[in-house]
Amino acid sequence: MAVTLAPEGTDRRARWHAHPYNRSGYYRVAAATAPRLPRRLRAWLATRLAGALASRFPEERAAVRRNLARVHPEREPAWLDAAVDRVFERFAVCFADLISLNRGPQSALSRHVKGIDWQTSTRDALAPWRVCVSITAPLGNWELAGRLLAVL
Repeated sequence: MAVTLAPEGTDRRARWHAHPYNRSGYYRVAAATAPRLPRRLRAWLATRLAGALASRFPEERAAVRRNLARVHPEREPAWLDAAVDRVFERFAVCFADLISLNRGPQSALSRHVKGIDWQTSTRDALAPWRVCVSITAPLGNWELAGRLLAVL
């Protein structure tokens, strides 16, 4: 896979938001369809869709590959390619969950999460009139985590 770098002095800011798939019509179709599917089927479909659309996002995939190559410089190209696939597949599942659960009742959210452990220190930090800054790795569905914390 060849990656072309922008010439020196040019604007290298990401333009991911400008691709033709970031349109409200696509979101409406997904929001109308995804919540009606059982989670297992929804996750399977999201994973397959991510694979089917992989060739439509060459710039985004190249950026993820460059980041993974920095973190794992010892890895061979085939491993990096497979890791990029997994990043996009897992993002697709998180996105499908987000649009499926985003408008559901907050009381039903915890059944979609494994291993919730509301530690006493977390509850104390989230008490009224307190401020809590949570530092975590950007893994999983952080929007869902935010909604779960809002319940507290």
